[in-house]
Amino acid sequence: RGARMMAGVALKTLQEMRHSPKKPKSGDPIENVLCHTCDGGDDEERLLLCESCDDSYHIYCLVPPLPSVPKGDWRCPKCVTEAVCKLDEGFGFEQSQRSYTLKSFGVIADKFKEDYFGMPHDKVDADTVETEFWRNVINLENNVSVKYGADLFTDTVGSGFPRQGDKFDDPIEETYANHGWNLNNLPVLKNSVLSHITVDISGMMVPWVYVGMCFSTFCWHTEDHWTYSINYLHWGEQKIWYGVPASDGDKFEAAVKEIAPELFAKQPDLLHHIVTIINPRLLIEKGVNISTVHQNAGEFVITFPRAYHAGFNVGYNFAEAVNFAPSDWMSMGRMCVDYYAGVNRFNVFSHDELVCAMAKQAQDLDIGMSIATYNDMLKMVERERDDRKNLMEMGVAESRREVFENVNDDQRQCAVCKTTCYLSALTCPCSPDKMVCLRHSSKLCDTCKVSTFVLKYRYTLDELPPLMKALMDRTKCFDIWVDKVKQALNPTESDQKPELNDLKQLMEVAKTQRFPACEALDVLTTAVKHAGRCVDIAEQLIANKIRTRNRQQGLTSHSNKLKLSEVEAFIEQLNKLPCNIPQANAIQAFVEKVRQFCEDAEKMYKRIEAEQPADVLDDLLELYDQAVAFDLQLEDTFRMKDEVERCKWLIAVDRIVAKVDSLSLDNPEVKKEPEVKKEEEEEVEEEDERKKSVPVSLERLKSLLTDGVNLSSGADVETRFSPRIARLQALLNDAEQNEIMVNKLMGNGEKPTIGGAEKVLAELKPVSLVCARSVHDLRVAVCKAKEWMKKFDKAKRDGGTSALTEQLLTQSRQLPFDLDSRLSDLRRDRMRLDDFVAKVEKMFQKPPGYYGTADIISPRRDLTALLEGQRCPLFPRRKRSRAEDWNLVDEHDSVDKLKAALNRMADQESELLERLRKVNADRPANGAEICVCRTPCTSSGDETQPELISCRLCCDHFHPACIRWDPVLNELNGIYLCVRCLRGRRPRIEDARAVLNKVEVDGASIRSLEAVLLRHLLDRTEAWHAKTSQLLAGLSGESNVAILSDEQKSLLNQAIVAGLSLEIATDLSKEIYKWDLLLNPPSVRQTHLLDEVRRRPLDASSADAAVFAGLDKKTSKCKRSHSPTNNGRKKNKKSYHEDEQSCSAPNCLRPFGEKVSWVQCEGGCDQWFHILCVGLTVQSTEQIDTYLCFKCRMCMPGTKQQPITLA
Repeated sequence: RGARMMAGVALKTLQEMRHSPKKPKSGDPIENVLCHTCDGGDDEERLLLCESCDDSYHIYCLVPPLPSVPKGDWRCPKCVTEAVCKLDEGFGFEQSQRSYTLKSFGVIADKFKEDYFGMPHDKVDADTVETEFWRNVINLENNVSVKYGADLFTDTVGSGFPRQGDKFDDPIEETYANHGWNLNNLPVLKNSVLSHITVDISGMMVPWVYVGMCFSTFCWHTEDHWTYSINYLHWGEQKIWYGVPASDGDKFEAAVKEIAPELFAKQPDLLHHIVTIINPRLLIEKGVNISTVHQNAGEFVITFPRAYHAGFNVGYNFAEAVNFAPSDWMSMGRMCVDYYAGVNRFNVFSHDELVCAMAKQAQDLDIGMSIATYNDMLKMVERERDDRKNLMEMGVAESRREVFENVNDDQRQCAVCKTTCYLSALTCPCSPDKMVCLRHSSKLCDTCKVSTFVLKYRYTLDELPPLMKALMDRTKCFDIWVDKVKQALNPTESDQKPELNDLKQLMEVAKTQRFPACEALDVLTTAVKHAGRCVDIAEQLIANKIRTRNRQQGLTSHSNKLKLSEVEAFIEQLNKLPCNIPQANAIQAFVEKVRQFCEDAEKMYKRIEAEQPADVLDDLLELYDQAVAFDLQLEDTFRMKDEVERCKWLIAVDRIVAKVDSLSLDNPEVKKEPEVKKEEEEEVEEEDERKKSVPVSLERLKSLLTDGVNLSSGADVETRFSPRIARLQALLNDAEQNEIMVNKLMGNGEKPTIGGAEKVLAELKPVSLVCARSVHDLRVAVCKAKEWMKKFDKAKRDGGTSALTEQLLTQSRQLPFDLDSRLSDLRRDRMRLDDFVAKVEKMFQKPPGYYGTADIISPRRDLTALLEGQRCPLFPRRKRSRAEDWNLVDEHDSVDKLKAALNRMADQESELLERLRKVNADRPANGAEICVCRTPCTSSGDETQPELISCRLCCDHFHPACIRWDPVLNELNGIYLCVRCLRGRRPRIEDARAVLNKVEVDGASIRSLEAVLLRHLLDRTEAWHAKTSQLLAGLSGESNVAILSDEQKSLLNQAIVAGLSLEIATDLSKEIYKWDLLLNPPSVRQTHLLDEVRRRPLDASSADAAVFAGLDKKTSKCKRSHSPTNNGRKKNKKSYHEDEQSCSAPNCLRPFGEKVSWVQCEGGCDQWFHILCVGLTVQSTEQIDTYLCFKCRMCMPGTKQQPITLA
């Protein structure tokens, strides 16, 4: 194994060294102008002058002649020959006389690279190095010298891997030392052929290490005996490889000889010296396949048998390499020995000796190795038998046994081909030290007779078969497997074809048993792969693809789909497979289904000609979907698509014509607002489109006309298409005239009146319902305008809200009509109402509060829910819309309805409040669910009298720490009202009256429902003021409560409660509050606790917290709902006494509120009751399994139920 270093000698061809001519130099005219071949000096234009020796030649006198004068410098044949000879003098590489350590070599390597490229060595990329490397190779005038620590014996310098027998400081090192990928172990593993060679061959069986630097090169070569090689880069910069596959080995050698014929003429075995480097581009130009790889540190590179490879190092690195030979190398090894014999190259070891050694250890070989060894030995024995037979025929008679393995390799080489002899050799008595192999017996000796030759043999011919039999015994299972494969792939007529899984199982056996590559395995693999591809195609054909209702998908890439004939051919291909596949029957059924479809398609075409389009469309669509689902290139697919489009067109046109024919100017449908009929409402999503619909637009008419022309084909053109196209054209003409009329109305720069628009619509032809977009928009606009006027007139008649005026103004901006005085009145009303509402909100609402304006000034709506025991948490008011703040007025669409609702609510407020006061007063102060926190009192003092503050109005109890002082309480003379009872700022009645009088006096065209709400509060307050004034006047100025009668006290308490319920203050309020302190004086402790709350700094964050919050109770066991529904329960809605007749209680309290709870009797009458009217609460219903009303309980005396109190 020669040195693998960079050499550029073989890269320069003679053609590359030739250059362009020069004009003859000045000097002796005869010397400069005479051709050295013909001695002629004429034809100077074709006379070349050598750049080196000044000799002259005509281009046609050269051998071979040149077709034209070359460009650049030119040298004569004599100078070229001398240059090549000089290069040959330095052929190969010099062995350095200096030794280096890794560290010192690394310093030299890095410095060279940095000096060469003028930058840090680690900043130079591999591509730059590669370009510069090949530039240097072809540049003979640029001498670059580098060093390469190549082919260093690991037994001398050490290995980069830990080795068996080393001392290990870490257990992991011992693991690596014994690992199979350790290059010290890989060549001699059990399944490696090289493990049967008894001597260590350095470089093949013992690794070599390589210390490289930038440009250090390994030239083109193959591995010894064409074995595999493996290279591991331990560390350092990249190593760049170029490789040629074994199949291109002969082509590579021919290309090299063609590129540098002079070198091979002198040294035919040049490539075996590993001193030739050729640019891969030149080889590629000669048709040689070249692969390249950039090897990084920590990566393996493997070369295959007879794979020529070369390369160089990018920079300082350290690598290690060795050879190995698995069982598949055996045949390549035999071919290599024959190749070496042809070029007279020495063997590294005897291939025949290796085979015999392996045969002797047949019991230790695996099946794959045994088969490979047997096949190779069979060739060896057959050749040996033929060679010995030829010797006998030549007359060689004498023979004797020779133990060749005991003879040194250099003493048993064939004198002709240099092959190492083992099975036999031929010698001559005249020169006993000379021997030849049997193939070169004729070249042994020219003087002695053949009969005197002596045959030396290692084994007799009879001793070789037993060695082969040992190998054969190891391969019986393989032979059986081969027979099974042959039987499966070539069944007899009586045998059935195997299934695909059977063939796959045979392949699995070959894989698990590690059978070698062979013809049977190749045929089996090909059959399985071919069958697998057929399975894939079959599954695609029979797969049930999920498709949407997009029938266009069936036409995409139609030309790329299979034809029916191709599927039928595919079935024939399946029948020819050496095995059955599971999908074969399904494919056959699929083809039958397609054939049936083709028959049904022909029947459908006849139906289309005979029947109406609407009668056949559904069946046609179903058939077309079936065609699309086949996913084949069927002629019926396109034709059926055309028929579908034709049927749809005919149906669409007939519907339009029928609609137009049903209309006339006298038909109310023409003048009717464009509403969508009830059965069409489900198909229209937008509200506007549900009210205003157009059967078809002008664009649709044009599109139908175009489609009709395109679809007009076939025998039915005159009977079906032409009349309809003519009718569509007439409709389109009428529709366009309608559009002109509408555009004239709307396009004159002024807004038309609604009456003018209606007049134009009345003049339109019946086709107005089949119109352009402008006609449709006009009809919709008229409809919207009428609706707007209805809303406006109703608001003027019945009253409206600020939100309604804003809505009407917004809608008016979207109308293209002149709305005359209505719009100006509306704008004026909107400004007045907005100003009024804003003043009322500012007057009543607290900045941090829990109630909207309508909830503050209207009767309380939470009393029913509180009496029922419902949890009614209060949440801080965030930024809400005006409609949300005035939600009560929006629930009533007229002044009269709102007044009636307010009166009913006010009538019940005092009674419901009194019941709530009694319930709260009777609740234990230390019980559960009191205060805004809904938890019991945990006072550390006297538990019978816990420290609580009571609301004067609702009598609920509160922890002092949980309540927040309200500035309005300063006006109540020591009276505490909770957040439910003190909802607003309680302005003076005079201020509220002034705001109300202003909006009422201004005389707005729309009466304000918000004003009605405030007027109701003022009326209630004034009524209370008058009644209370009369009561106080009857007391004759007495302030001593001791002399008051019980009736007077009762009347005073009722007046106090009524006054505290009003969210407005009068000049009588403070006086009545004083009477409350006289009649109901608070305890000293109560006063002290209230003073503590008053003095406590206000916490701004407390206003953002929800109060009266708590966990929801589990649902009731009996039938209970917030309101009955239609099936025995009414619709869920807010109750303001409209449902009092629905409650079956004898004395219904007519409770009101946002949600009123009900309970249903389950005793047989199925009647509904307000739970408040039958004495129940939300909590009590949870304890009742079955509710029975009073009457049903009387009829069922045995039924037990908790006693209840009827109202």
